[in-house]
Amino acid sequence: MKALHDFLKDDLKALNSLIGETLKATKVPLITDVAEHLMASGGKRLRPLLTFLCGHLCGDPNPQRLIRLGACIEFIHTATLLHDDVIDQSNQRRGRPTAHTLWGNEASVLVGDFLFSRAFEMMVDDNSSEVFKILSQTASRISEGELLQLMHRRTLMIDESIYMEIIGAKTASLFSAAAEIGALAANAPCSERHLLKSIGYQMGLLFQISDDMMDFGLSPIDSGKSQGNDVMEGKMTLPVILAYKKANTAQQKFIEDIILDPEKCRSSFSNIQCLLEETGAMRETVTFAEIIQQTALENILKFKETPERHLLQNALSFSLNRHTGF
Repeated sequence: MKALHDFLKDDLKALNSLIGETLKATKVPLITDVAEHLMASGGKRLRPLLTFLCGHLCGDPNPQRLIRLGACIEFIHTATLLHDDVIDQSNQRRGRPTAHTLWGNEASVLVGDFLFSRAFEMMVDDNSSEVFKILSQTASRISEGELLQLMHRRTLMIDESIYMEIIGAKTASLFSAAAEIGALAANAPCSERHLLKSIGYQMGLLFQISDDMMDFGLSPIDSGKSQGNDVMEGKMTLPVILAYKKANTAQQKFIEDIILDPEKCRSSFSNIQCLLEETGAMRETVTFAEIIQQTALENILKFKETPERHLLQNALSFSLNRHTGF
């Protein structure tokens, strides 16, 4: 990530400047306070960086346009984080108190709405029907993914296909859009746009699978994420789905109990970790992800060798390997 930040330092500086100007332009100080709290909490700006990187990979995009599109992506992402933390009642985000614990649920939801609206204003300013279509469809997909996950909370009725549908919508769709609009800003041919759209989607899948593995405390690198959050919220993530399939009757009963009862999960978390290892579910999750990673890598290698292509490979690796031991 350091190499990516260094390579795109000018774009990143311009992005942060535009975000700061946008937030300070509002006449409502609470919007600035809430948004800046989350924006300043250590996020790596991976999604807008993907937009910048794909733009430079495909050619020589207009700098102002590329930064504006990156800001759209970051505002949409930040809005979803504010909403997610309210829905999940999370107390921490990146190691800091979540906005709703400091300012309340109402303020968090409304500031999230403001950021969504500001992103759409920027799309209008871009004056591209293609960009507007891509990002508006993505915003809808994110909401669909979150609702689908909510529908399947505290239920065992979920398999790999439903899980992939959920994370494809709520996480991978924004990565995919970030990559595609970067290529669009560089006037890339349709073949390159479609390749980067696919690579972004696969990268987003890996990012979410990695995040789900980190929920079980597998040496997270400065993730700021508390262990066991997902399972205590009743989410059947891929490691748990695979463990349930391979578990014996007693182990399945244990998984059912912890998914249905957060208090049992809290008191039995070390037992959950042991069960994932005993069933081989964690190793199987990594193998599952490595297949996705290989497909994405094959697509990346279709581009000519450049520093941008090398950094895209590194970003792909980072999306999965955000923890040690794998």
